[in-house]
Amino acid sequence: MEIDNLLKRFPTIFRLLVEIKIFYLSLFATFVLGVACVMVWAFSPSEPTYTLRVRGGPSHTKKRWDHSQIGRGAFKLSEGLGSFTVPNLEDEIALVSQALRPGMERDRYLIGLTHSKDKKICTGTTSFYLTYSDGSLIFASTPSPLKVTTRFCEDGLLEAEVHLFLEDGKGRSLFNETGHFTLKQMGDRMEGAFIEDEALTLALNQLRQIRWCGPDKLFELYGDGSYATFKGKERLLLSDQILYVKESDLLTYCESSWRVLQKDEETKKGILARISHLTRRKMEIDVWDETGLYSKKIELLPTPISHLNVRPETLFQDIHQRTTSTVSLKLDKKSQLLKRGDWVIKGESGWRILKTWPEVEKYLAHQLKGEMFVFDGLEKKMGKAVLLGHLFDATRSQVMAIRLPLSARKPSKTVTYGRPQLPPRPPVDVDDYEGDRVGAP
Repeated sequence: MEIDNLLKRFPTIFRLLVEIKIFYLSLFATFVLGVACVMVWAFSPSEPTYTLRVRGGPSHTKKRWDHSQIGRGAFKLSEGLGSFTVPNLEDEIALVSQALRPGMERDRYLIGLTHSKDKKICTGTTSFYLTYSDGSLIFASTPSPLKVTTRFCEDGLLEAEVHLFLEDGKGRSLFNETGHFTLKQMGDRMEGAFIEDEALTLALNQLRQIRWCGPDKLFELYGDGSYATFKGKERLLLSDQILYVKESDLLTYCESSWRVLQKDEETKKGILARISHLTRRKMEIDVWDETGLYSKKIELLPTPISHLNVRPETLFQDIHQRTTSTVSLKLDKKSQLLKRGDWVIKGESGWRILKTWPEVEKYLAHQLKGEMFVFDGLEKKMGKAVLLGHLFDATRSQVMAIRLPLSARKPSKTVTYGRPQLPPRPPVDVDDYEGDRVGAP
């Protein structure tokens, strides 16, 4: 009977035993898995440590690689150290200018970083380090993994050598590669961001305000002696200042004004300019600061000239010979007695003769302005006396030759002709000019 009851409950007991077995097996499996995890964690190797060793500088040990410093811009790299490449810096570094200033060595140059506007003056072969800060490359004050060396090639181009060198903690090389490229010339718009010389800016502004008036026609015709140096030169007018220049002339900016340098003067100090190119339609001026590295090109165009609109026969009337060297006439309907060599200027009150040397000096320096007539003398032409002279506009940029017959009257004596010259400096005694007038005897 008891056996029969036990057999009837057997399925329930068997099911209970099975459930107990599964529970203990699960518990055992969980224990084993936990032990395995602990062992894996306890015996796993520590995180790798890399050492960035810079040739010529100290080692820097960092846990893991700091991708935030080289993960963008010129330092962009793919996943994994194995794909690390030499950064391409062709669009990051540029040649701003080279020292082409007269009197300076040509191996000095200025390079700049296009994004940070950082700059560096270099001489010959120069090495420097770069680092990454706030999204842009900058010149590093201490050695870094990225080293750049710049040098001039035989063809005159500036070459850059980029060297990246990495080591692990045991001194084993992880990466040691070198790349090369030719530095590009920075454009004018970018170059302006590197000019910070206030004096250079003021000097450039003055040059831009200069009026280019061409050669002085008065000196071309009458500039002998000490004035012969002005022949064939262009005039640059700036307020009360006038400069006579030719191609290749050097100018210096001193005490807020420009002046022309003499051949034996020092060219290594101060702001310097050179007339680099000159034609009838354009003048180019190269300007350098004192370092010779900041330069700018200024282009000038000739000042427009209004043509002389004069009818000589209307301006000069009733011309009569008085002596061999003097005539009487009406100049713009005003009676004048002119002696050979007289200078007659048109002012606010009409035409008048320049009689003293100070007046002549003011006129030559453009401090006294106005149309000018120079009486050259008289000559015989086909048996008739003719008045000769030259009429200049107020800027002396144009000249008109005057040849007019005398009015009908019996000539007194044989006439002579001679072209006057500018009086020498200092002026000779007034007795040499037959009175107090200025002119050639």
